Amino acid sequence: MRFSEHYGLTSGQAGLDFVDVDVTTDVTLFIDPYPLRRRTDEWAEGCVGLLQSFFSAVLKTVKADDKEAGVALLRVLREPKETHLGFGRKDSRGSAIGPKIAGMLWDALAGSKAAKSGLLVDLEEAALLVEHVSLDRVSDVCTNVLRRPLIDYTKEQVSLHGVPTERVRSGPIWDPAAEDWGPDEYVDLPVGPEGPILLVPKSIVRQRLTLDPGQYYRHYILERFRDEEIAAGRGLVRVLKDGTRKPYLPKDEADGRLKSQDGSQKRANARITESDEKLLSDYRRDVARGNRPNDPVDLEVLAGGEVDWDGMLAAVLDVLPGREGASVYHRAVRDLLTALFYGELDGVKLEAEIEQGRKRVDLRYTNIATSGFFSWLVRNHAPQPFVWCECKNYTGDLGNESLDQLTGRFAAATRGSFGLLLCRSFEDKSRFVERCREAASAGRGFVLVLDDDDLRTLVLARQNEDDHAVVAHMAGRFAEIVS
Repeated sequence: MRFSEHYGLTSGQAGLDFVDVDVTTDVTLFIDPYPLRRRTDEWAEGCVGLLQSFFSAVLKTVKADDKEAGVALLRVLREPKETHLGFGRKDSRGSAIGPKIAGMLWDALAGSKAAKSGLLVDLEEAALLVEHVSLDRVSDVCTNVLRRPLIDYTKEQVSLHGVPTERVRSGPIWDPAAEDWGPDEYVDLPVGPEGPILLVPKSIVRQRLTLDPGQYYRHYILERFRDEEIAAGRGLVRVLKDGTRKPYLPKDEADGRLKSQDGSQKRANARITESDEKLLSDYRRDVARGNRPNDPVDLEVLAGGEVDWDGMLAAVLDVLPGREGASVYHRAVRDLLTALFYGELDGVKLEAEIEQGRKRVDLRYTNIATSGFFSWLVRNHAPQPFVWCECKNYTGDLGNESLDQLTGRFAAATRGSFGLLLCRSFEDKSRFVERCREAASAGRGFVLVLDDDDLRTLVLARQNEDDHAVVAHMAGRFAEIVS
C-alpha cells in the first residue's frame, strides 16, 4: 500500500513532491547525491555540505591510516528502513552495517590510491573506482548522513497534507562541526506498519547513479585501453578495399583483455584513472554538460502506471468559482503544477510565509530546473530561486491589487522576481497582461497569468509528451509581458 493510500491523501504520485513509497516494502529507487549538487537552493546546499563533511571525515582517517576511527564513523551507518527505498526485501527493516562491513568498506577506501591522493572528492565518485561502494551503499550513506534535512522535509510535507505523526527516535544525526555522529533525538514523524517513515523528494531519486561506474568504464576507460592496445601494436588488422591495412580492436575483445588484467570494471576504472586523471575530469565535465544524462525518474515509473492528467485537470476545473472553493482550488492547482513542472519546480510550500510572517503567498516552489522553461528563464532573465504563485478562484477581470499582491512578494536579490497568477477566466485578458507588461518594464518583476484555458493547453502537451510545446506555451506567455 502506498503512503498516499495509507493516509487517505487526495493527491496521487504525480501531484506529490515526494516519492509515494509502499509503506510495507521497498521501492527500487535510490538517493543520488548528484542532483543535489546541481541545485542552488538552501536545502540542497545544506545536504551537499553534510555529505562533503562526512566523506571528508572518512577520507581523513584513510590518509592518517587510522582504521579504528574510520570504522567508528562507518559502523554507525545502517541500511535505513525509514525511506522504503532500495533493493526489494521481504520487509523494509534495515540493519546496521556493523564492524565487519564497515571494516571492509574502510579497507577498500584505504586500498584506493585515488582516495589517498585527493583525486576522489565526493561520495558518489567513490562508486566509480572503489570496490564495495555500490549504488545501494551510496544511497544508504546519503539517507543516514542526510537524516536531519530529511526529517525537516518530512515535517513540511506531512504538515502540507495533514498526515498524523508520532514522537519517535530519530536515529543518529551527523554533526558536521564535530565531524562525528550525535545522539538520537525525539522527533515527530509519520509511523507506518513498519515503523517511522522519512519522505524523500522525488527530484533526488534515480534508478542508477548519475556517476555510473559501468558508463564510465564503457565510454572512457575501455576506449582509452583500446587506443593503448592499438598504439602498442596489439590490435587486430582490417584490410580495406584499397588494400590499406588498418589496425583496430573490437570493443568486446578489448573488454575481455581488460577484465582479464584487472578482474573487474572498478579495478580497471581505478588503475587507468590513476594513471591518467584527465579521464575522470572529462567524465565530470561531460556529465555536468548533460552529455551523459540521468534525468529524473519518469512520472509513470514513479506512479506505477499512466498519470491521470485528465483527473488532475478536472480537479481544478470542477471547483466552483468563489471564496468557498478557494482552498480546494489552491490544493488542486498545487497538485497540477507539481506534476506539470516535475523536474523543474520542487519543494512546494502552501501559504508560505515571508518577511517573518508579515506576508503570505499561496504557493511557493523552489526552481531546480536544468532544462525546460524555468531553466531558460534563469539563463536569460537573472536568477530566479523561487517561483511564487497566487491562486484566484474567480472569473472576471483581475484588479491591480492582485498583481500588486504578487509583485510585493518579490525580492530580486533573495527571493527572485517571477511569479504565476492562477485564475479561472477573463472578460478581457489582454488588459491584465498589459498591466503585467507595465510592471515588468518598471522593474517590479515578471508575472505570468495562467487561466483554465492555459492549464488545458499545458496538460494536453504533457499528455502528448511534448516538452517543446510546454516550453513554447510558457515562453509565449512570457513574451507577452516583455515585448
